[in-house]
Amino acid sequence: MREGVRPSGETTSSVANSGGGGRSAGGDGHGRRRGAAAAGRVPLRRLFAFADWADAALMAVGAAAAAANGMAKPLMTFVVGDVIHAFGSAGANSSRRHGDDDDVVARVTKVIMNFIYLGVGAGLVSALQVSCWTITGERQAARIRALYLKAILRQDIAFFDKEMNTGQLVERMSGDAFLIQDAIGEKAGKCIQLLSTFFGGFIIAFVRGWLLALVMLSSIPPVAVAGAIMSRLMVKLTIRMQAKYGDAGIVVEQTIGAIRTVVAFNGEKKAINTYNKFIKKAYESALQQGHATSSITALAGGQGAAYRLFRTIERQPDIDACCTTGDIFEDVKGDVELKDVYFSYPSRPEHLVFDGFSLQVPSGTRMALVGESGSGKSTVISLVERFYDPQSGEVLIDGVDIRRINLGSIRRKIGLVSQEPVLFAGS
Repeated sequence: MREGVRPSGETTSSVANSGGGGRSAGGDGHGRRRGAAAAGRVPLRRLFAFADWADAALMAVGAAAAAANGMAKPLMTFVVGDVIHAFGSAGANSSRRHGDDDDVVARVTKVIMNFIYLGVGAGLVSALQVSCWTITGERQAARIRALYLKAILRQDIAFFDKEMNTGQLVERMSGDAFLIQDAIGEKAGKCIQLLSTFFGGFIIAFVRGWLLALVMLSSIPPVAVAGAIMSRLMVKLTIRMQAKYGDAGIVVEQTIGAIRTVVAFNGEKKAINTYNKFIKKAYESALQQGHATSSITALAGGQGAAYRLFRTIERQPDIDACCTTGDIFEDVKGDVELKDVYFSYPSRPEHLVFDGFSLQVPSGTRMALVGESGSGKSTVISLVERFYDPQSGEVLIDGVDIRRINLGSIRRKIGLVSQEPVLFAGS
């Protein structure tokens, strides 16, 4: 099969052109799809979907430590009250005994020691809280990154034509994964700590003065409404910021990838200006975020980032590169046939490339496909490699429909050399 089909220089040139044209044509639709995807967010519990038993243990210990750390501030009011009471009672007693300062010092020192005990305890549980949540955040983020890369590598080529490009892939691997890590790590512990402080304060308030506590309860509804509004605002700002960073990454990718063309047409300044435009928009969104509470920002941003990553991880491709089913071809003769094929690219479904196309390439034949741009030269290679499946018709190798053959065994038997081969580092 390695000698059965040899793409000529013109064929491989049209591969790049056809692929690029397909993506460009679908750019508007891709932008709408990305916007729709970006608008969603996962429920809070889904952020921890990839935690294992060790992470569950770390989160349980971290949550208990965060709750204890959060109770430290409400408990501080008891200590402050005792100190004030000690000063008052000691002062009254010392005035009756004509200025017995030793009695004042003894009473106040005894009560103030509670400050030290409470401070040491709060410091220990705070260290435990930060350690547990940081470790579990790193562990889960590493697992999500690995699963995301595995999911990306198993996708079909249509996925990259319609929904993803290199710039977005890099941005999500780094930016979105970091947002999730921040949300399920230290910031999650901080939120538990703040909730513990909030509810602990009300509990102590009811114990000390229930009537005043009832009055203070009236502040909860407006605070809850404000928090919900801020959470939604943070999701939108985070999504907008990450989208602009992704667009800036695309500019860098395209500029560096086609640096000869950019230099030949003096496009350096335009590339820099375009990059700066996206970075400025990302900066403006980040600046608006800076005025919000960091924990709310982290959780809201993590929910939006998780939606984008998780939908890719859970996506089942039509052509699965990691699929192990199908017939294994060990001894391939190399006869290739396209029989009555109808095909259009997923990014341009309205443009029919093949309309009942048929072709036979016997084993050992050297064939060059020649034609104008968009005539389907590279499409033949793409169908033989099973980058795509035709809408109708069959692609046969040795008389067997390619869809019945194990995908890995097909591609191991085919050699594809592009017009500008890529040299991988270490190869």
